[in-house]
Amino acid sequence: MPVIFKGDEKIAYRDPACYYYNGEYHLFFTFSEKKNGYMYNRVGHSRSSDLRVFSEPELITVKDYAWNYCSPGNVVKYGDEYLICVTSYPMKVPYSEKSCADETARLFFIKTKDFKSFSSPERIYPKGRENTNEGRMIDPFVFEKAKGEFLLFFKQNGVSVSRSTNLC
Repeated sequence: MPVIFKGDEKIAYRDPACYYYNGEYHLFFTFSEKKNGYMYNRVGHSRSSDLRVFSEPELITVKDYAWNYCSPGNVVKYGDEYLICVTSYPMKVPYSEKSCADETARLFFIKTKDFKSFSSPERIYPKGRENTNEGRMIDPFVFEKAKGEFLLFFKQNGVSVSRSTNLC
């Protein structure tokens, strides 16, 4: 099996999700970096026309352990945009003290119209905007069940699902 991007003891490439658009495959993944005792996660993007040769990774989210965007779930077309599901995975203490996200982990969409420019992550509210007791949510995946009806799957004490007719 060929390796697309090779990690080491400080850098890892995880959680691949691929989407075909306009003659190119777009690979999204988690880029994890251990630095100064902390874990930094960002969402990476690479292109390929043949699934053999990929462009150099482009990191499309900020380097900030308080957010740690990661785990691209999938891409769904919504109107004239494409929404990429991602997780925020806050790790505000050194990695040696706690190696997983805290209770503020949440779900987000990154938007694009052309797979060349990407929005900042925008929060998803699977329990409604008024719910203030959300708990830790990770690993989103959304698909259109029927015309205009979307299902959002995510991890929260097992597998959870939310339904929506309006993703934004």
